[in-house]
Amino acid sequence: MRKVIVIIAVLLMVFPTVAYAGGPVVGTGNTTVYVTNTDQAGNAAVTADYINPTGKSDFTDTANVPYAGQATFKGSTTSLPASWVGSMVLSSDRVVAAAAVTEWTGGGDGDGITAGAYTGFAEGANTIYAPSIFKRTYQSSKITVQNTDTVTATVTVEFYSRGYTTPVHTVTASIPPSASKTFDVWDYPQIPQNHPDGGTNNWKGAARITSPQKVAAVVTTLWKWGSSIYQGVSEPSKKLYAPSIFKKKFSKWQIYSGLIIMNPNNTDAHLTFYFYNRDGTLAVPAVTQTIGAFSSDGFNTRYDSDPGEVFASVSNNWNGLAVIESDVPVVGIVNNIWRRPADETASYTMGTSNDASTKLYYPVMFRKYTGSWEKWSATIFQNTSTSNATVTTRFYNPDGTLAVPAAQMVIPGNGAQGWNTRYSSDPGEPLANLPNDWTGVVVVESDQPLVGIANLIWNNQAAGYNAATP
Repeated sequence: MRKVIVIIAVLLMVFPTVAYAGGPVVGTGNTTVYVTNTDQAGNAAVTADYINPTGKSDFTDTANVPYAGQATFKGSTTSLPASWVGSMVLSSDRVVAAAAVTEWTGGGDGDGITAGAYTGFAEGANTIYAPSIFKRTYQSSKITVQNTDTVTATVTVEFYSRGYTTPVHTVTASIPPSASKTFDVWDYPQIPQNHPDGGTNNWKGAARITSPQKVAAVVTTLWKWGSSIYQGVSEPSKKLYAPSIFKKKFSKWQIYSGLIIMNPNNTDAHLTFYFYNRDGTLAVPAVTQTIGAFSSDGFNTRYDSDPGEVFASVSNNWNGLAVIESDVPVVGIVNNIWRRPADETASYTMGTSNDASTKLYYPVMFRKYTGSWEKWSATIFQNTSTSNATVTTRFYNPDGTLAVPAAQMVIPGNGAQGWNTRYSSDPGEPLANLPNDWTGVVVVESDQPLVGIANLIWNNQAAGYNAATP
């Protein structure tokens, strides 16, 4: 029996807008968990248990999922009470992959609509890192930890100010088996709103989560105008991969990216950043940086684009990628920030060599066009080798049938490419026959190892998640 852990924080039905003390207003949220079967041998019998904070299952749902098919388990089920919050455990007789997508409405800024997504966990870990967290009135974070063990977990969360090696605050809590607990920065006055280096309303940092029992974690960051979710990192690496980073500025900023690295060691980390074009050529000369013990830092394609900065010479219409090498193992995330037509953010965890695979699964992708574009998706995969990768991509309907014929491409060494259900569906394009109201699964196969991410894009919100591997 295969278990996949999915942390879902769900506010159901009509629930009053939630204001985090001093932080952005998130609104009413609903989570949908998308599950796909990665075993070609037969259908997967999947059970979804909705676990409340005490560790009790409040509702159980089931689905029979064909290979590359899709099942959905919604937080908005009428079998749960309004304002239910909890976690999910997926069990299956075959190997499955899952992605959770949370959408909020009624937030306190702009159109009040925002989203986040992340990939489910096949297992927990004893140590997990959150490279990027914030405590500002316009941007704040919360860490949700789920106990993946069979006994109560004693969990310790250490919060670090960026640039500092000693925790600014430490919290310990007990979490029942399969249950989850959220650690919101605004619940702890010991975490300053002002960063120790000076300034006001500008705290940023990182966190380390430890437990003698196995746990999983996700980080939700709320901006006044957007939100993102990324999965905590349990395996630091000397080499990190960022498949999708942007620098798009025309009359105004359209999309830009922030790459944030955390050094979880008690010694300095000496890093070299290689920023590549999608064809595998370097966009700028290699850049070096030192990050102190237990500290975090990074690069931003918008704010490091001033004259003399790293990205100054990069085109203002740039889609790129990065490879980061370090002399000690590190962890990292990427924030992709859309500023037009709506202000939204999507985050993902940087990949490692252990994440690279010749087969990738995307449990959910969208294409919805009804006279205007409502939502669409982009699969992006990075070739982690120096040799050309021949890649075959298949788009499946929820019943496991092919939605369009398989599409092929060649990705140069150190390069990245992908498919976009909006721009790759023009007449004559490989996805031209994809239905206008399609939700499904994408499977990618390659003769070279890849790491991948997905961008889910609505006309007024965005989310990102890491591709799953077998």
